[in-house]
Amino acid sequence: MAQNFYTVEETMAILRKTGSQIRNLVGKGRLREFRDGGVCYYKKDEVNELARNRVPQPRDTSIVQPTGREREGSVSLDANDPYPPANNREMLGRWPPKE
Repeated sequence: MAQNFYTVEETMAILRKTGSQIRNLVGKGRLREFRDGGVCYYKKDEVNELARNRVPQPRDTSIVQPTGREREGSVSLDANDPYPPANNREMLGRWPPKE
């Protein structure tokens, strides 16, 4: 049986998903789960098919939008920015700046 099936750990590694995400795939009917003595297994061909068809998750690039005015490796702060710099504890106590 083991040669046609992956364990939960193998399935998680191949699909790059957590255990709860694997259970969600099973719940949605996208992956079938087989049990043998309380151990869960997943068909290799189904797991491999999901891995081939996996769509990469888009990265959130909205955090940093370079304007072209910055030098490489520098950071400019806008006084109207509603979010204080997270790594400057002294600045946090004085944020937002007084007008």
